[in-house]
Amino acid sequence: MNILVSDVGSVLTAPAVSIAQAHHVLLFDATGTGTTFFTPGNPYIVLCDMPVSSVWPDPLASFIIQRHVRSVAIVYDENDFGVSQAETLKAQLTAAGVHLVTDEAVPTSTTSYSTIISALASQHPEAVLELGYPQNDGSFLAQLASSGAHFPMVFTVNPGLVLPLFTSQLPASTLSWIYTYGTNFFNTYSSVTEGLTTQAFVAKLRATYPSAVNSFGLFGYYTGLVIEAALRNATSLSQLALRNALTKVSGSLRTVNGTFAINAEGAQVGERFPLAQLFPAGQSVRLELVTPPASSLAAAVYPAP
Repeated sequence: MNILVSDVGSVLTAPAVSIAQAHHVLLFDATGTGTTFFTPGNPYIVLCDMPVSSVWPDPLASFIIQRHVRSVAIVYDENDFGVSQAETLKAQLTAAGVHLVTDEAVPTSTTSYSTIISALASQHPEAVLELGYPQNDGSFLAQLASSGAHFPMVFTVNPGLVLPLFTSQLPASTLSWIYTYGTNFFNTYSSVTEGLTTQAFVAKLRATYPSAVNSFGLFGYYTGLVIEAALRNATSLSQLALRNALTKVSGSLRTVNGTFAINAEGAQVGERFPLAQLFPAGQSVRLELVTPPASSLAAAVYPAP
């Protein structure tokens, strides 16, 4: 076996990390962003398609601080994906003097948020940040809308990853004004060193696989580009030669997903996600990027109407 690729997400990637390390096989980690996967002395993993989850919230924290938001509530899944984001946010926000009114971890299986939302409403935070997987985010947003509670800012992780899923399940009134991560699927890269430009990629994906016009369609394509770059630059098909090839191109490989850059542990530290906001657009919503790094920016609306 020369090429090992993991499944989607940190939960499904975790077993592959152990298998790869035990058998000295390089794991092309597509989207498993949990920080615990990347440890000193283990060269058998490279995160391909997303930055390690601990750096995801950097633009979100910066936005909250720059807008002088005084109080924040954080609700997050008690898995590495949610915990690592929450820890980053707590460290940056508290250092800036932002008051955390809620810091609550919930099981990944959580779909009932009514009690949590009721408690949040009594605390009147100026921003509510919910960090989960799509099923968590969808349940949270639906129950928030039905509760009648209103907060100046609400952030959830996944609408920017799989927007068609959310627009098919939730009305525009529920999604409007929500903040999310604006993945590179919504950015515009016209100068690349590998693969298609954003415009060409989106056109080809829409024509060939219309149901895959979301960020996971981008990530699957991008994993292929990373494997291609490893094979092209490796001196042999040995696993460490493939790993060394990716170290060689780190920082110089520019694609529709941004700049591929890995640290010594194989964690992705390039491909940063801008912050985005969902704006009402007739019977649906449109996603606009509101913080750098982005090719163009819309004016964020805070507080939400």
